Amino acid sequence: MNILALQRSTYNRNRYNPYDPYSYGLPGEEQALDGVDSFTIESEYVKDTTLWGYTGPVNGTRYKLNVEHSPVAIRSDLDYTTVEADYRKYFRIGQRYNIITRFSGGASMGKHPRMFFLGGTSYWLNARINSIAQDIESSKDLYFARFPFPLRGYKYYSLYGRRYFLTNFEFRFPFIDYLAFGWPLPMTIGNINGVLFTDIGAAWGNLKLIRTGTANEPPVYGYDDSFHGGGQTDSGSFYLDDIKMTWGAGIRMNLGFAVLRFDTAWKVLLEEKDPKPMFSIAIGPDF
Repeated sequence: MNILALQRSTYNRNRYNPYDPYSYGLPGEEQALDGVDSFTIESEYVKDTTLWGYTGPVNGTRYKLNVEHSPVAIRSDLDYTTVEADYRKYFRIGQRYNIITRFSGGASMGKHPRMFFLGGTSYWLNARINSIAQDIESSKDLYFARFPFPLRGYKYYSLYGRRYFLTNFEFRFPFIDYLAFGWPLPMTIGNINGVLFTDIGAAWGNLKLIRTGTANEPPVYGYDDSFHGGGQTDSGSFYLDDIKMTWGAGIRMNLGFAVLRFDTAWKVLLEEKDPKPMFSIAIGPDF
């Protein structure tokens, strides 16, 4: 399936200070912040031959190639080209067991390249959010950013850059076929599936300070496209740098109107141990 879309967008935002301690209780002021005018052309090729089960795809192949371009045009503040690819393969083992592999990646080029944020999972109900660096906290970076999921075990906005890759490996299996409660509420739950997973991802190509400013010249920034996957310490042990890896387990419950996902993920740090897993509760089907 080929999809072509044209979009004209204008984004404005204001900051409102509801109370000023020096205004003797008078209402605060509203301050206009920077806005964005954009014109984007997006083309997407999608192929999907999957068969679905109770909580998500169970067999087949899905892949997508997406290209988005914002040309230099009248009343356009952005100039970039973004390319993303996503490939997923679902292997059925017997009737109810599945192995899933997913490979995705993307890059953004141009005068105003877009940002990719990695970390967390889609529709995360108890979401944990990482602080965003001050130099990218602008409407141009956030409104047009991409959010590839999942990288479980990391908070939202943990990794960011103009280039990324993300791989996911899962083993899905039946966990509880039938569960009945008599007290305090009579309730029957069935078709609860389990999952074992490993997520591996990286994002790089961030904005870096090249030269500090002076009284007569402003600071100079540029993009650092270097990639440092990992290395070896003096003691001979291997460590991960730009590459982040997690592993974990979870369960999936089809409630009839939505799929509920519970996951527990641990970071793979190699050099040190992270004793605290990260728990996530989310809604929506498996990828």
